[in-house]
Amino acid sequence: MMQKLLITILLIALSIASGVAGAWYFNRFHGNGYRIYTVDVKAIVAQKKKELLDRYKKIHQEETAAKIEKELGEFLVALDGKLTAYDTKGSIVILKDAVMGGETVDITKEIGTQVGVDLAKP
Repeated sequence: MMQKLLITILLIALSIASGVAGAWYFNRFHGNGYRIYTVDVKAIVAQKKKELLDRYKKIHQEETAAKIEKELGEFLVALDGKLTAYDTKGSIVILKDAVMGGETVDITKEIGTQVGVDLAKP
C-alpha cells in the first residue's frame, strides 16, 4: 500500500517537473503577460503526511494504513485542484525546486492554507 502511495507522489512530482521544461520554453520564447508562480509541493505533502502519521500513530489497527492512504489520496486530489485553479488564470505554476532564477511568486503558504495544511508547524 505504501508503494502505491510513493508511486502516486512520484507521478505528481514528475508531472509538475515535466511542466517546468514547457514553462521555461514558453516563457523564454512566448511569455509576455503570464505570471509564474512557484509552489513547494514537497513541503506541503510532507507536512500533511506528518499530520496523518501523528493522528494515527496511537491507533494500531490494520485499517490505519488504509485510512492514511485514503486521506492522503484525497488530499493529493484537492492539492491538484488548487494548483489547477492557478493554471486556468493564465498563469504557470512550477515546482519550487525546479526554479533556477527569474521572478516568480511563491504561493506555497497560500496553497497550504487552502488545502488545510499549516506549514508553520515543525
